[in-house]
Amino acid sequence: MAKYQGQVAAWQEAKGFGFITPLSGGKQVFFHANTWVNDAIQIVVGTQVKYDLSTDNKSRVCAVNVEPVPLLLDGETIVATFKQWSPDGQLGLLVNEDHPNTKILLPKSVWQGEPLHVGHRIQGTLKLHQSGSWVLLQPSLVTAKSMKAEKEALAQKHQAASLKQVQAAQIRTSATDHSLEKDMVWRENMSLKGVVSQWQDDKGFGFLQVEPNKPRVFFHISDYIEFDGRPENGMVVQFVLRQGDAGQWRAGSVQCVQKPTAQKRLQSDGRHKNQNQGDVGTVGRMVFVVVLGLLFVGTLAYFSEILAVWSLVMSILSFSAYSSDKKAALRKTWRVSENRLHFQDLLGGWPGGLLARHVWRHKVSKTSFVITFWLTVVLNILAMVWIWRHLGEILPTFI
Repeated sequence: MAKYQGQVAAWQEAKGFGFITPLSGGKQVFFHANTWVNDAIQIVVGTQVKYDLSTDNKSRVCAVNVEPVPLLLDGETIVATFKQWSPDGQLGLLVNEDHPNTKILLPKSVWQGEPLHVGHRIQGTLKLHQSGSWVLLQPSLVTAKSMKAEKEALAQKHQAASLKQVQAAQIRTSATDHSLEKDMVWRENMSLKGVVSQWQDDKGFGFLQVEPNKPRVFFHISDYIEFDGRPENGMVVQFVLRQGDAGQWRAGSVQCVQKPTAQKRLQSDGRHKNQNQGDVGTVGRMVFVVVLGLLFVGTLAYFSEILAVWSLVMSILSFSAYSSDKKAALRKTWRVSENRLHFQDLLGGWPGGLLARHVWRHKVSKTSFVITFWLTVVLNILAMVWIWRHLGEILPTFI
């Protein structure tokens, strides 16, 4: 039996992966199509699922044995676990393992069997009471002999109920997921489509316009789960609506639905001339970064070849670490720690780190990180000068 439950928050059919929002809250969990248990059931955003947790070959937490949770249906036969009697002893509390947050009541008047104890499994027919509570009728104690028959009945029930749940989820999706103009009441975890109206690529955040009479929705580059490319003004995206602590709306699990045409790019941002000037500035910064890195390594090579080779190797490792961290940020998986990035920069890999930060536009807007990065640059240069002056004569050479 799967230990955890949640809701499919995002799913990319073409790439075969998605994310689950745990029922207990917390960070979304990654899952792949090959961990979906029932191939006959389509994966749909909004589907309630149960799953186990495991780690992949890179020690990242992910969901496995993912399967849809069947809906409770009036008149169906289920098995539930007895928890306790009410203080007056007239109602028993039961819990179904697939629906741990749903209380099922057992009237004392309908129970004719032996005294019940905590943990006893009871089979019966569900009835939806007019008060909105679920009641179990025609109850009987589940014995070891009936376990096999119970599993077969549950398997058939799961398949039928899961199909109904998928159909209901598809109806909800068609009613909310494709509306850009229809006026609706927003709610947490709602799946919507919107248009990127103001994307600031150098800062890594922007806004989505969903409806003309609704406020714009903020989103960060870490919420963009596409592996290739970056958001653009005029791009149509699908996302899951989130609400921050202050009540403001923001987007999560942002996926590209349609990229903008060249004409829409110009129409979506009347400041495209300024953007072109910004692109020229970006190219200038890239040239500066490359020249600075080559100048540093070249200077080291002039005084000590071994120090130059060391810095070159560390730069390659640092560039790779920044690249891995960028991909992990997009995939919302385990990140490379900032301490590791700073340590590799301190050891001489800062030219590679500096190049990676500008190539991937990663770690360029976080003030604390930028300050620490340049501090490691200064410390590394001072360390290289000290090593050359005091240990230069004993360092190996390639000549």
